Amino acid sequence: MKTILFRPVSMVLALAIAAAVPGIAQAAGKSAVSQAANPSDAATMTVRALDLLSKARTGAARVEAVRLLAVAAGLGQPEALFALGTLHARGAVVKQDSAKAVALYGEAMKRGNVKAMNALALHRLRGDGTRKDAAGAAALLQRASDAGLAVATSNLAQLYFSGIGVRKDPKRGMALLEKAAATAEPASLHELAVALVDGKHVAKEPVRAAALLQQAADAGFAKSQYSLAILKVRGEGVQRDPVDALKWLMIAASSATGATKVEIQKAANALGKQLGPEAVSTAGEAAGLWMTRSNLRQARR
Repeated sequence: MKTILFRPVSMVLALAIAAAVPGIAQAAGKSAVSQAANPSDAATMTVRALDLLSKARTGAARVEAVRLLAVAAGLGQPEALFALGTLHARGAVVKQDSAKAVALYGEAMKRGNVKAMNALALHRLRGDGTRKDAAGAAALLQRASDAGLAVATSNLAQLYFSGIGVRKDPKRGMALLEKAAATAEPASLHELAVALVDGKHVAKEPVRAAALLQQAADAGFAKSQYSLAILKVRGEGVQRDPVDALKWLMIAASSATGATKVEIQKAANALGKQLGPEAVSTAGEAAGLWMTRSNLRQARR
């Protein structure tokens, strides 16, 4: 059987990768000029790094995770390149640097990482860290969609709704949303549900929308948990149940970040005041039970 070797990244990019964490320039530099790398070692480092990032409780653990990603990325490991690019794009653990994120996504894409293709397309749409190129972004999303990435299919649908980078075609956009949602990917379920509630591009279907949001919410998607809570407060497409809505707001707030987290917490606090202490306690117990079960499911995977 032929052994597949990663192509080490260029020396320039290797040094840029190394700059993410002090003290690893030598390791990353060596990997850049090596003639061959061990795919198994690089993949193992990447898995270890991603596990550390998901469970890290200290700064030291996060730094170690980035160190491992940087070395693996220097060896040309596609998932490591994508993950490190995402950290730079978000400014998480490392300094926010859109240009570096774009470079890392580009290297990951060359090595077959479809998620990097989607991420690079979004940067080109915004002109973030690279020149703005809507048509080029649409082409990348089409490639990622053809490769089976549901989130890219959903993103491409939004372009057909708006006419950005492609000829406006809402019917095509809805077909793409349906295709993406058929994979049961939570973000895609959410986007289709939003379209069915909004009714801008298709007839409103609140009952189906609520069912899609429920499916995505059960999978742990915070945006869907928030949206489902709103429908339950209104009784739109689903039986009105403000206590269960509060439960979902509490669950969503536990995993949301930034401004979204603040918005959800404000909504939960406002609803809690309306319902009273007993209802808040009931919702809190239900939310805690749901999160415990969700954590157990994750641990079994």
